[in-house]
Amino acid sequence: MATKRFASHTGEEIETKKKLLTSANTNKATDVAVKTLRSYLAETGQEVSFEMFPDEHLNQVLAHFYIDVRHETGGHYKSTTLSSLRYGISRFLKEKKNTDILRDSSFKGANVSFGTAMQELKQMGKGEITHYPEINGDDLQKLYNHMLFSSDTPHGLANKVQMDIRLYL
Repeated sequence: MATKRFASHTGEEIETKKKLLTSANTNKATDVAVKTLRSYLAETGQEVSFEMFPDEHLNQVLAHFYIDVRHETGGHYKSTTLSSLRYGISRFLKEKKNTDILRDSSFKGANVSFGTAMQELKQMGKGEITHYPEINGDDLQKLYNHMLFSSDTPHGLANKVQMDIRLYL
Protein backbone atom coordinates (compact mmCIF):
# COMPACT_ATOMS: atom_id res chain seq x y z
CA MET A 1 0.00 0.00 0.00
CA ALA A 2 1.48 3.31 -1.05
CA THR A 3 1.41 6.25 1.29
CA LYS A 4 0.92 9.82 0.18
CA ARG A 5 4.03 11.83 -0.42
CA PHE A 6 2.56 14.99 1.14
CA ALA A 7 0.73 15.18 4.43
CA SER A 8 -2.55 17.01 4.75
CA HIS A 9 -2.82 19.22 7.84
CA THR A 10 -5.74 21.39 8.83
CA GLY A 11 -5.26 25.04 9.68
CA GLU A 12 -5.91 24.20 13.33
CA GLU A 13 -3.15 21.57 13.34
CA ILE A 14 -0.70 24.03 11.81
CA GLU A 15 -1.57 26.65 14.45
CA THR A 16 -1.06 24.04 17.19
CA LYS A 17 2.37 23.21 15.80
CA LYS A 18 3.28 26.91 15.69
CA LYS A 19 2.22 27.31 19.32
CA LEU A 20 4.50 24.44 20.32
CA LEU A 21 7.50 26.25 18.82
CA THR A 22 7.27 29.03 21.39
CA SER A 23 7.88 28.25 25.03
CA ALA A 24 5.06 28.02 27.55
CA ASN A 25 6.47 31.02 29.43
CA THR A 26 6.45 33.14 26.26
CA ASN A 27 2.84 32.17 25.57
CA LYS A 28 1.93 32.98 29.17
CA ALA A 29 3.65 36.39 28.99
CA THR A 30 1.79 37.15 25.76
CA ASP A 31 -1.54 36.16 27.33
CA VAL A 32 -0.87 38.36 30.38
CA ALA A 33 0.02 41.34 28.16
CA VAL A 34 -3.12 40.94 26.05
CA LYS A 35 -5.29 40.50 29.14
CA THR A 36 -3.78 43.64 30.69
CA LEU A 37 -4.43 45.73 27.58
CA ARG A 38 -7.99 44.38 27.29
CA SER A 39 -8.61 45.23 30.97
CA TYR A 40 -7.30 48.75 30.35
CA LEU A 41 -9.61 49.17 27.35
CA ALA A 42 -12.62 47.87 29.28
CA GLU A 43 -11.89 50.13 32.25
CA THR A 44 -11.60 53.18 29.99
CA GLY A 45 -14.86 52.29 28.21
CA GLN A 46 -13.33 51.34 24.87
CA GLU A 47 -13.80 48.34 22.59
CA VAL A 48 -11.59 45.48 23.85
CA SER A 49 -10.89 43.88 20.45
CA PHE A 50 -7.79 46.01 19.86
CA GLU A 51 -6.54 43.67 17.13
CA MET A 52 -9.37 45.04 14.95
CA PHE A 53 -8.37 48.71 15.44
CA PRO A 54 -6.91 50.63 12.50
CA ASP A 55 -3.23 51.43 13.01
CA GLU A 56 -3.83 55.13 13.76
CA HIS A 57 -6.29 54.34 16.54
CA LEU A 58 -4.14 51.52 17.92
CA ASN A 59 -1.18 53.93 18.01
CA GLN A 60 -3.20 56.36 20.16
CA VAL A 61 -4.46 53.60 22.45
CA LEU A 62 -0.97 52.21 23.01
CA ALA A 63 0.47 55.69 23.62
CA HIS A 64 -2.03 56.18 26.45
CA PHE A 65 -1.70 52.61 27.69
CA TYR A 66 2.07 52.81 28.19
CA ILE A 67 1.70 55.94 30.33
CA ASP A 68 -1.48 54.88 32.18
CA VAL A 69 -0.87 51.18 32.95
CA ARG A 70 -0.67 50.24 36.64
CA HIS A 71 -0.75 47.15 38.87
CA GLU A 72 -4.16 45.95 39.98
CA THR A 73 -3.27 47.55 43.33
CA GLY A 74 -2.64 50.91 41.63
CA GLY A 75 1.16 50.97 41.86
CA HIS A 76 3.54 51.47 38.96
CA TYR A 77 5.08 48.51 37.17
CA LYS A 78 8.85 48.10 37.01
CA SER A 79 10.41 49.04 33.69
CA THR A 80 11.14 45.39 32.87
CA THR A 81 7.46 44.51 33.32
CA LEU A 82 6.38 47.36 31.06
CA SER A 83 8.82 46.09 28.42
CA SER A 84 7.43 42.58 28.82
CA LEU A 85 3.88 43.89 28.31
CA ARG A 86 4.96 45.75 25.17
CA TYR A 87 6.70 42.72 23.67
CA GLY A 88 3.73 40.48 24.53
CA ILE A 89 1.32 42.82 22.76
CA SER A 90 3.73 42.96 19.83
CA ARG A 91 3.86 39.15 19.54
CA PHE A 92 0.06 38.96 19.66
CA LEU A 93 -0.41 41.60 16.97
CA LYS A 94 2.24 40.06 14.71
CA GLU A 95 0.36 36.78 14.87
CA LYS A 96 -3.20 38.10 14.57
CA LYS A 97 -2.80 41.19 12.42
CA ASN A 98 0.71 40.95 10.92
CA THR A 99 1.49 44.35 12.45
CA ASP A 100 4.81 45.26 14.04
CA ILE A 101 4.20 47.90 16.71
CA LEU A 102 7.92 48.06 17.52
CA ARG A 103 9.26 48.99 14.06
CA ASP A 104 6.33 50.24 11.99
CA SER A 105 6.47 54.02 11.44
CA SER A 106 2.72 54.35 12.05
CA PHE A 107 3.40 53.51 15.73
CA LYS A 108 6.00 56.22 16.27
CA GLY A 109 3.76 58.06 18.74
CA ALA A 110 3.26 54.93 20.84
CA ASN A 111 6.98 54.21 20.81
CA VAL A 112 7.81 57.75 21.94
CA SER A 113 5.21 57.37 24.68
CA PHE A 114 6.82 54.06 25.71
CA GLY A 115 10.22 55.75 25.96
CA THR A 116 8.70 58.51 28.08
CA ALA A 117 7.05 55.97 30.38
CA MET A 118 10.35 54.11 30.77
CA GLN A 119 12.14 57.35 31.71
CA GLU A 120 9.46 58.18 34.28
CA LEU A 121 9.71 54.71 35.81
CA LYS A 122 13.49 55.00 36.06
CA GLN A 123 13.15 58.40 37.76
CA MET A 124 10.76 56.81 40.26
CA GLY A 125 13.31 54.09 41.00
CA LYS A 126 11.39 51.39 39.14
CA GLY A 127 14.13 50.85 36.56
CA GLU A 128 16.84 49.26 38.62
CA ILE A 129 17.62 45.58 38.50
CA THR A 130 18.44 44.12 41.89
CA HIS A 131 21.59 42.01 41.77
CA TYR A 132 22.79 39.65 44.45
CA PRO A 133 25.93 40.77 46.29
CA GLU A 134 29.23 39.25 45.24
CA ILE A 135 30.55 36.24 47.12
CA ASN A 136 33.46 37.46 49.23
CA GLY A 137 36.86 35.76 49.13
CA ASP A 138 36.58 33.99 52.51
CA ASP A 139 33.23 32.40 51.62
CA LEU A 140 34.53 31.39 48.21
CA GLN A 141 37.54 29.72 49.83
CA LYS A 142 35.21 27.81 52.20
CA LEU A 143 33.18 26.58 49.24
CA TYR A 144 36.17 25.35 47.26
CA ASN A 145 37.67 23.63 50.32
CA HIS A 146 34.42 21.79 51.09
CA MET A 147 34.09 18.12 50.10
CA LEU A 148 31.14 18.95 47.81
CA PHE A 149 33.64 20.74 45.56
CA SER A 150 36.34 18.07 45.74
CA SER A 151 37.74 17.17 42.34
CA ASP A 152 38.41 13.64 43.67
CA THR A 153 34.78 12.61 43.11
CA PRO A 154 32.73 12.93 39.91
CA HIS A 155 29.93 14.76 41.74
CA GLY A 156 32.36 17.15 43.43
CA LEU A 157 34.12 17.86 40.15
CA ALA A 158 30.78 18.56 38.46
CA ASN A 159 29.89 20.99 41.27
CA LYS A 160 33.25 22.75 40.98
CA VAL A 161 33.00 23.07 37.20
CA GLN A 162 29.42 24.36 37.44
CA MET A 163 30.47 26.95 40.03
CA ASP A 164 33.42 28.06 37.91
CA ILE A 165 31.20 28.47 34.86
CA ARG A 166 28.62 30.52 36.75
CA LEU A 167 31.21 32.61 38.54
CA TYR A 168 33.71 33.35 35.80
CA LEU A 169 31.81 33.27 32.49
